[in-house]
Amino acid sequence: GHRPDRIAGYSDEALEKLTSFAVSQIGPLAPESLISGMALGWDTACALAALDMGVGLVCAVPHPAYAGRWPEREQSRLARILALSERVEIIALGEIKASMFARNKFLVDNCDIILALFDGSMGGTFHTIRYANYKERPVLNVWSEWTTYAGGETLKKSTLDLIHEIEY
Repeated sequence: GHRPDRIAGYSDEALEKLTSFAVSQIGPLAPESLISGMALGWDTACALAALDMGVGLVCAVPHPAYAGRWPEREQSRLARILALSERVEIIALGEIKASMFARNKFLVDNCDIILALFDGSMGGTFHTIRYANYKERPVLNVWSEWTTYAGGETLKKSTLDLIHEIEY
């Protein structure tokens, strides 16, 4: 899913709202475990939701230096989540950007379903969903539900349809 600037903002209140939404979306799926890519935003909210719900958490960290430029409070939050998770996978393939793409492939390759918060824009989430389609993994995009929950406008269906037409 997207970073805070596209979905809720960087405040603690925004993360709490996003985490509450994640709980509402994860609960009905009743997963035994959840894999989080540990990015700021949706990934962090899902990781916190899993911990709150007692769902096993696997953290897929793209690179040891991944969060080095994050604000101190976000680095502290990441460290707490990693310490409470069942397992931490460090993907690390040279540079951070390459490791982020490898992390996204790891997420898809090791899941049964993708719970996405995707607005249809280009970026890492776009490429991850495209790869999931290629690997024939089901994608549950909860963007419309989020915008209703958050009081915003919903994503146009035509944008999501475009994702399914793009070949990997």
